[in-house]
Amino acid sequence: MNMRRATILLEIIIVTALVPFSISSAIHSINLREALIKLKMSFQVLSDPSIQANGKSFIGTAFMDINLSDINGQQYTLHLDNAALKVIILFNTTDCPGCLDEYRLWKHVYTTFPHDKVSVIGICNDINPDSIFSFTRQREIDFPVLLDPDNKVRNAMGLRYSPLRIILDRHNVILQIARSGLDRGDQKALIRYLEDILARPSNE
Repeated sequence: MNMRRATILLEIIIVTALVPFSISSAIHSINLREALIKLKMSFQVLSDPSIQANGKSFIGTAFMDINLSDINGQQYTLHLDNAALKVIILFNTTDCPGCLDEYRLWKHVYTTFPHDKVSVIGICNDINPDSIFSFTRQREIDFPVLLDPDNKVRNAMGLRYSPLRIILDRHNVILQIARSGLDRGDQKALIRYLEDILARPSNE
């Protein structure tokens, strides 16, 4: 009987000692899980070009007005561009070569769609205009490429990537933002996306 009481007493002591530890472990586990969730959200903000640094979406917000000169000295202002859709390409000629190979898609969009329906505008933040001229000449790029050596556009909007493709509607509201990619399926999806929007009655 004394042995039974001793066993029960020992069990009570063990349980009493373990309860605070279990509670502490549970709290620690909850805090760790919350920290991991916050970390995951931070990574999402950093990796998703459609999300601003403050965690809000760029989609549905107005793109800043552009007032820059192209490589030929011609002035371009965004609010005077009346195309139904605008494809803005932010890039630098020192971006990764694979990313810049998407220029074929940019050219395809420019040559396929009427310019009053879809306009393509490049914005390059190279400091040296000769690099931009050489880049566009070698690739036979005919759409306007604007000079932004002070990186005004990207800094003003808090854009983090390059190259970056941004689609605007007639009112210069952002419809889509994507990093450049070579996936043909994604590129075909972009063409269908543009065609679908243009087919809507409001864009006739």
